[in-house]
Amino acid sequence: EVAIFQSSSCEYLVLNESGSAIWNALAARPSLADLCMLILRDFDVSPQQCIADAEDWLAVALEKQIVIAFEN
Repeated sequence: EVAIFQSSSCEYLVLNESGSAIWNALAARPSLADLCMLILRDFDVSPQQCIADAEDWLAVALEKQIVIAFEN
């Protein structure tokens, strides 16, 4: 598991296994398709569910300001 300290809100966020996998993969700044390819290797989920879940996770992460969006 990954734990993240959000300094602006003084919150700790503890990520589950799939959230930790997403967090760790973001270091490479993958596209959504590349992110899902990584997730699909390790988790039993359909490609459609992977995209939906990853988009949801990223939306929450953006809202909580633990990630920022980059344009390629």
